[in-house]
Amino acid sequence: EEAFNSISERERDALQQELIRLSEDERLEYAIRWAQERSFLSFEEANASIGVLKLGYALAKEAALFMNVSRAQPVDAPISVWWTTNTLQRHGKEPVDWSAYTTGPVTVDTVAGDHMEAVQSIQVHQRISEILSGLCR
Repeated sequence: EEAFNSISERERDALQQELIRLSEDERLEYAIRWAQERSFLSFEEANASIGVLKLGYALAKEAALFMNVSRAQPVDAPISVWWTTNTLQRHGKEPVDWSAYTTGPVTVDTVAGDHMEAVQSIQVHQRISEILSGLCR
């Protein structure tokens, strides 16, 4: 993220314009090649990342669709959210109000660091396990 933010706004705008021009299937591979050419990803990382990024993109796309549907018809389920301190600092607040997507309770916690630190956090994993165990009772 730091490397991407270090490039000029003009170059980011050019990337955005190129991605808009491409088909959905072409965008991800173009973005990976773009990052590799600027040494944001090594050849090995780029090749290993393609499958993972394609899966992540597909999941994000489905999540966006779910969020659009859920805003119009909120689910009746509890939602647990973890924001990172980096995200809160960057946005100045929680970027999404999850209560708009459910009629159930929303629990919000904060994790120190960035997204990857949150994903790898033992405390977050333990809390997810506790939440899921409570739902299975």
